[in-house]
Amino acid sequence: MARLTKRDVELLTSALDSELLVDALRTALHKVLDVEPFENDWAALVNCAAQRSGWPNDRRWATINRDPDTLDALIVELNELRTLRQHLPTATRLSSEELR
Repeated sequence: MARLTKRDVELLTSALDSELLVDALRTALHKVLDVEPFENDWAALVNCAAQRSGWPNDRRWATINRDPDTLDALIVELNELRTLRQHLPTATRLSSEELR
């Protein structure tokens, strides 16, 4: 994945209005995912980010639905890392019966 520049992050963090915030996140995600614009299809872009980064479904849905806390966390992540954090898949716990 590509990384954001300092200027990219400044534009991202300066967007306070909800729609401006989503537009800024859309621009940042296009850059870090190195993909062409999805004709402003927020859900398709979020699904791409979720797939590539291994997001849990609850984060994917919260981002698609523009949950303010989830969007804030995404801004923090992009600001600190300049890219998306890779999430490891959650290991499935095996029962004692399956271990035999």
